[in-house]
Amino acid sequence: MALTKDAIWKVADELDAEGAKPTLAAVRKRLGGVGSFTTIQDAMIEWKQHKQQASTVVIEPPPAALSEAVSALAGEVWSLARASAEHALESERQSLAEEAAHLREQAAEAIALADSMNEELERLRAQVAELGTLKSELRELQANCRALEERSAIELQHANEKAATALQERNQAQEKSSATEIRAAKAEGQIDALQRQIDELSAAKKPSKTATPK
Repeated sequence: MALTKDAIWKVADELDAEGAKPTLAAVRKRLGGVGSFTTIQDAMIEWKQHKQQASTVVIEPPPAALSEAVSALAGEVWSLARASAEHALESERQSLAEEAAHLREQAAEAIALADSMNEELERLRAQVAELGTLKSELRELQANCRALEERSAIELQHANEKAATALQERNQAQEKSSATEIRAAKAEGQIDALQRQIDELSAAKKPSKTATPK
């Protein structure tokens, strides 16, 4: 929704009623930070003019009928008219001086608002720079994580290959050990059989015991 002049005047009246000075920055802040500086400034100039007109007492010059009816007081009427004109001129001068003061005040407010916006812009730029640094660090961290994952996968594959090789070697060693035990058992059986044959042959070669003659 576009910002209207009535909305700006309403906020200015609220600030004025609260005893706060309705500066451009204060009005813009009360509006929630919306609205351009030019729009608010134009509305506030008109608002100040209306307020000044409402507080100014208009002094009208003496009616012409009075001078015609009171010819004897023509000089006095002239003096009053001249005083009225001087008063009007003085009022105009005062109005111009006040308007100049308002313009200087608005210029000061514009400078303050510009400074505030510059500070906000610098803060945003700093945040953008910080976010850029964090983004760069995040990309670097992600690259390191990917490299670590790749190295871990390679090392895990090597470990699995070594474990498979060790298991195969153990199985082969167990098979060799079983075969060696079988051969040892067969050799032991053969040795026992040969020993029995040797014992039998030794027993057969011994002479039989006979009685000796007297």
